[in-house]
Amino acid sequence: MNPNSDFEILGTSEFFAGLPEEVIQAVLREVTWVTLTAGEILVRQGESGNDLFVVISGRLWVRVQNPAGDDEIVGQIGPGESVGE
Repeated sequence: MNPNSDFEILGTSEFFAGLPEEVIQAVLREVTWVTLTAGEILVRQGESGNDLFVVISGRLWVRVQNPAGDDEIVGQIGPGESVGE
């Protein structure tokens, strides 16, 4: 991705909105861009992790396993929103 558009994308997300440019630039130096295809799983329930993901486009469906062992959709995360924080 282009550094200017990266800044614009990250700077307009809810999680990073209002932060000084130098802070966003520091975060961008640590960014790894991930692209998912429809139906691909980003993280599984119960996995540990130290990552923060920001949705740029599309949607992530939040699924949890209910007591019966079935997957249940409990929410969604859209562009500009974060998950994993």
